[in-house]
Amino acid sequence: MSLDLRVEIATKAMPDASNRERPKILFITSHWPLAAAYGAQQRVMNIARLLGRFGDVSFVIVSTDPEDGTAACRTKREFEVIREIRPRRASTTVPFHGLLQRLRHEFDPRFMLTDLYEVSEADRQGMEDLINKHDLIWVHTIRPANWFRIYRWPRSVLDVDNLHSRMLLSEAESGGSLEQRLLNLRRGWIWKRRERRFSER
Repeated sequence: MSLDLRVEIATKAMPDASNRERPKILFITSHWPLAAAYGAQQRVMNIARLLGRFGDVSFVIVSTDPEDGTAACRTKREFEVIREIRPRRASTTVPFHGLLQRLRHEFDPRFMLTDLYEVSEADRQGMEDLINKHDLIWVHTIRPANWFRIYRWPRSVLDVDNLHSRMLLSEAESGGSLEQRLLNLRRGWIWKRRERRFSER
C-alpha cells in the first residue's frame, strides 16, 4: 500500500470535524522534519506534507539528540511546533532493575520500559491534554509512544517504519559469536511479541 493511500485512509477515518474548516492533526516524532536529510527525517517530512493536504498539522518533537537550532528554525517556518520535549533517563538507574521489571521486560508484551528514556509526568499529562484537542494523532515509531508511557493512543496511527524484531532476527542469522546470536534471537522474539500488540495500541 502506498504512503499516499495510507495517509488518505487515516484521514478519512478521523471523527467528524465539520464544525471546523480543517481537522487538527498532531504529529509526534523524535526527528525534526527539516533537519539535514536522512531516512527517518525524509519519512517524517513527506508524511507531514501529505497530511497537510487534509488538515492542519502540529508537531510535538521528542528528541534525545543534541538540539539542532538550524533544523528547528527551518521546521518552524513550515510547520507549527507546539511543544519540544527532552526525554530524560528513565527513573531506574539500572536497566530493568529488580526481578519484577526483568520478568515484565522478558514476558509482558505490554511493558513499555523498552529503552532507557521516558518523559516527565507533567509532559505525559500534557500529551494526554493535546490528544483530546486533536482529531488525528500520528505517532512516528514505537519509541516516543513508550516514552510517554501511554499504551492506547485514541484516533491514532502508530507509524512503525522498521520492525525491531526483523532487524534483530536478521542480525542473529547473519553471524557473529554464538553468544551475540543467541542474544539477538532472544531480543528479536521479545520484540515480536510486542509487535503483535501494536494494533490494540
